[in-house]
Amino acid sequence: MENNDANEVPIKVELDPADPLYGVKLKLSGQTSSKSIRVSEDLNEKNMTDFFGSLRFAEFQGDPMTLYKYQIQQNTAKKYEDDDDDSGFKGTNIPPISIANEKRVLNKITLQALTQLKKYPTSYEEDIAILEARKDLTFNQRNAVLMRSGEKHVTFVSLRIQ
Repeated sequence: MENNDANEVPIKVELDPADPLYGVKLKLSGQTSSKSIRVSEDLNEKNMTDFFGSLRFAEFQGDPMTLYKYQIQQNTAKKYEDDDDDSGFKGTNIPPISIANEKRVLNKITLQALTQLKKYPTSYEEDIAILEARKDLTFNQRNAVLMRSGEKHVTFVSLRIQ
């Protein structure tokens, strides 16, 4: 679908093994050192809240008690919700912690977006040109280019890489 506002792109959030808080973060994350989140254009979507919260968790540098505080808050909130996920803290409900942490998160997003864009054989502009000029594409070929360009659009727009 052209101009699809439901486009998503998977972005991996990983804990850095060289991080001094790696052990604490690994324990709090339920022994999960990475996860892939489908990022979309709509910053109000739950997946985007999860994405930013996970990056805040992964990029946090400071007193580990801050992370424990968020685990306690999440576990307390779960007692009052119909949430069957008892797998531990996932680092997804973390609001902005500090300006320094938000800067690290934004820098990480930039690096991840640039890495994601390098995986594609064509640029976003080339995909748009293909869609406009190539009338000989099969239905499947056209859909593949639309999907690829949609993922790039999310990377450019949602992750603010232009």
